[in-house]
Amino acid sequence: MTNHAPSNTPRTLTEALVPYALPESSFRQFIPCREVTKRFLGEDVSFYPVMALSPVAMHTHIGLFRRCFYAPFVELRLSAVTPELRQIAFVASTSTFECSYCLAHGLAFGDMLSGAMENQLRRGCPLPKYSVNLEAEHLTPIQSAVIRLAIAVSKRKHTASKGQLLPLCQNLSRLFANGGNKHHSHDVEVIKSIVCFVGALNTFMGIMGVQLEPKASAFASVRAAEVGVNFEPGIHASATHNTDSHRDSQSGGHSDHMSAKHSSVGGILANFIDFVGLVPDIIAMMALEREIYSETPTSNEALDEWVKHQLSGNVPQFMANIQRLGFKQAVCFGLQANVLRGSEHSANGDKSEVKWTRRERCGLMYVYGTVVGCEEMRVLGKKLCPNGNTSDFKSLMNNQECETKWSSGFVAAKTVVVEHIVNAENVSTETIQLIVKEFPAEGVVEVVSLISFLCFLHRVIMLFNDEEMCQ
Repeated sequence: MTNHAPSNTPRTLTEALVPYALPESSFRQFIPCREVTKRFLGEDVSFYPVMALSPVAMHTHIGLFRRCFYAPFVELRLSAVTPELRQIAFVASTSTFECSYCLAHGLAFGDMLSGAMENQLRRGCPLPKYSVNLEAEHLTPIQSAVIRLAIAVSKRKHTASKGQLLPLCQNLSRLFANGGNKHHSHDVEVIKSIVCFVGALNTFMGIMGVQLEPKASAFASVRAAEVGVNFEPGIHASATHNTDSHRDSQSGGHSDHMSAKHSSVGGILANFIDFVGLVPDIIAMMALEREIYSETPTSNEALDEWVKHQLSGNVPQFMANIQRLGFKQAVCFGLQANVLRGSEHSANGDKSEVKWTRRERCGLMYVYGTVVGCEEMRVLGKKLCPNGNTSDFKSLMNNQECETKWSSGFVAAKTVVVEHIVNAENVSTETIQLIVKEFPAEGVVEVVSLISFLCFLHRVIMLFNDEEMCQ
């Protein structure tokens, strides 16, 4: 089934796909995830009806989030990687990548027990004082090290070299190791995995042009200045943005709350009741996560064997260097869900194909690696291609040859990659019309999910491909 773009030219892919967005009844299994996210953010997320067009995209988003963030639903562990440090890694990565949607979320996200940052503020709780501006006076050495590593990796156009990343990784490892921390390599890996996931999130939300939620946008408009980043909602601003709330925040609402006394007993009780009410959703989300990972091996050894089987050879160095089981599972799951697939069917069940084969997915990995200058991605794309059918991969970067040897859908997807990375734009209106014409609604979202995973994989390779950076 081929979509027809609305008569009014859409500014974003999300706008183009709104007519095909699913009703809540069609993505009921994902509702617990939305409710849990609402607890973190303080309001409903806007992207579920469109992202849910593609189960692949939803599974990728849910499947990568907690395993990359190492984020429990209730933060009770004694760990050097505190919620605040995770947020710093998130915000630093996003501010460099220039994704206003993800920056707003990074600034607004609280934790499961306390709730969203704005809700904490309204109860009179002081917000954490941190900055991602390297010139800020109150940065701790470990905060500075996290920011420097996140910034070095989180660029659209390049692959950071070992010479750039090695001292940053070694410095962060040394700081975590201070005080006899035996798990410092694990802690560094958590920071790295956050930076990798944020790349996927930035890419998906940026390409889709997801609409900003009004409360998160208003909160970010003030909070951004406090943590040393610029926030411009741009075309991602919600059409229902509450301007009165925005003005109240800008007029110093934060300082009024900050001077308030600590949370009243009533506020604490209400927050606790809200949290307890989410327990069924938390249990359901954990069950869904287990289902998503049901076909993923459950040990490092089994994961390595799975990779060997897929590549008919050795485990790539970046996979061998990953120590944390949950993160290695996330990488393998992302490959399985987004790359190692054949033809699929459209969401409406009419058996028409998405027009997207495993060979084309591997070809797009090759293109992505070429565009960002990552030879490992080019090699991996060729190795994962079924039956070694890569003789015309050399035609991929020649526009004229590509158009004659590859499908029009592949050409549209390649155009998205080039615009998003090389031109540092999300997607032009012309490309929006092109890709919506070439793919059914589910297929559009699935292609964007693949591109977002390729950004994730690129960062994994940068941060784990050298053994010295993982000690």
